[in-house]
Amino acid sequence: MIKFNKNENNKQFISISIEDGTDVIKVFNYISALYPVIKNNLYKMDNDEILLNLENDVHYDFSLNALRSTVAKIAKANIYVFCVYMLESTQRYIG
Repeated sequence: MIKFNKNENNKQFISISIEDGTDVIKVFNYISALYPVIKNNLYKMDNDEILLNLENDVHYDFSLNALRSTVAKIAKANIYVFCVYMLESTQRYIG
């Protein structure tokens, strides 16, 4: 679940959506080992998706294309950036 604190109204993420049945834990551990600075910002969402929270104080030393190339070594995946925001009037998430 995506949680907002009372001072936030949007969050940005990178989604890593595994398409070839590769174990998501294997991909999670592989990325964590190569980029230890992001380990605490990676979230396993289900059996085929990992989210990387971009709304934090961590400075990433790789590009989105570098992340795509890294993941491509062990799994076929769609990797993209998206934003979720909270509609104040309904307190519902819109993405």
